[in-house]
Amino acid sequence: MATQETQTANAANQILSLLAGFQSLQVQVDALNTLIASTSVGTLILQFPTAAVTATGGLGAADATPVSTHPINTGVAPGTLVNRAVAPADLASMLTALNRLSSAVKGNAVASDATVVGLTYKTLG
Repeated sequence: MATQETQTANAANQILSLLAGFQSLQVQVDALNTLIASTSVGTLILQFPTAAVTATGGLGAADATPVSTHPINTGVAPGTLVNRAVAPADLASMLTALNRLSSAVKGNAVASDATVVGLTYKTLG
């Protein structure tokens, strides 16, 4: 059975591990923003093929032209390169959330955004 001292030490180690994870995430977000700023990611992602969502939640018919609020069609190139069917508009919102988290890790005040939780569950399940 774990002693209180062991549980306390474990909690302290978890805090340190989570903090290291936040720091790592902040570095990764900064690198992602550098990539986005130096390429045409924002423009190109809007050109990826999209599809409407069916009543059961799957991908339906392909859109004639990409729709930013429809998920990327992962069955059609270059959408096949994307790991999950996610809408470009949702990706932009998630990037905003990651930037806010990165900013908070840097010590800046950030506004709360309740949509992040919904987007997380919608995208990652």
